[in-house]
Amino acid sequence: MRLESAAVFFDDTPVYDGYTGRFLWHCQFSSFNDANAVGSTSTRRILSIGPDLALPARRVVQIHGDRWLVGDGNPDSWKGGIIRQSFNMKKATDVAEILTPAQACLGQAGLQVYVQKIYFKDTVNALNDADTDPFWNVFIAPSEGVARGSFLRISGRLYRVRSAYLPLEDLTIAQSDEVDTGPVAATVSNGAYVASTDSYSGGTVSTTVLMFDFTKAYAYLTKASEVVASGDMNAMVANSAINPSVGSLVVISGTSWRVLSKSAEADAWLLHLRRA
Repeated sequence: MRLESAAVFFDDTPVYDGYTGRFLWHCQFSSFNDANAVGSTSTRRILSIGPDLALPARRVVQIHGDRWLVGDGNPDSWKGGIIRQSFNMKKATDVAEILTPAQACLGQAGLQVYVQKIYFKDTVNALNDADTDPFWNVFIAPSEGVARGSFLRISGRLYRVRSAYLPLEDLTIAQSDEVDTGPVAATVSNGAYVASTDSYSGGTVSTTVLMFDFTKAYAYLTKASEVVASGDMNAMVANSAINPSVGSLVVISGTSWRVLSKSAEADAWLLHLRRA
């Protein structure tokens, strides 16, 4: 028996495309030979396959009913020829939706992807309260195109991607904050205030917004930008819903807020709010 044939003789574990369920090929499936960042090997494995086999385009496979994200691979060789290839994998923990800021604000559906979500650290916003919020590392196949400023919806909760990068293991890490509130109904008064009628010249617009602790998403555009103060929050609204003016009044869950500044965030507006 040639060594190339012997190398794949024990490939007896069936592998399927993680999204379509289509049978791909057989593999050898083994524990990872080192601890991962959180000291556990239970969510990490090695995929070992023949030299001529190709991974599915979205880099997710199904083995024994579980979905696995397939990362970087390395060849095994003999006398100058490649006889196997091995890939590290992370077990998917959740199905997420990748959203634009406007899609997140409006509660719309996004692209569904398999991800592995792992707690990374706690963050503290000393401006508003003493509570801590978990900050997450979300691993995603690199072909899915998640980027800084994207949103992820996982099990009904929204996360804003603060940074996204591709490490050596070749699975994108989206470092993400939890959104504090939203989508939640809001009424935005637009235009100049008219004292004689106690109204705004642009009328009011009802839409839905997201709310964050200020430290989770902010942009100081100039030295003259309003400096954050205790109790300030940020809100995000789809730019297709309204283009709010600085100084506008926003009512969210019965609380009135004044727009101090705004900045563009892809297809949405990021608003610096202070209680009116």
